[in-house]
Amino acid sequence: VMQPGWTHVHSFLLFTLFLRLAWGLDERSPTWRIVATGAVLGLIVLVRPTNGLVLLALPVLWGSGT
Repeated sequence: VMQPGWTHVHSFLLFTLFLRLAWGLDERSPTWRIVATGAVLGLIVLVRPTNGLVLLALPVLWGSGT
């Protein structure tokens, strides 16, 4: 990335992908989904370290399942 301000588009894509993958995580989730969620989370932090705050959303996502 040449300009730090250009990371917002990539961050938006990664956040969307993370939410899509993490929404259905539970004890019966396939291994690929757990690995993919972790990989996307790692990319979120690599693209913009301050976006590591997305980790705070994990308890909310896991607690909202029905």
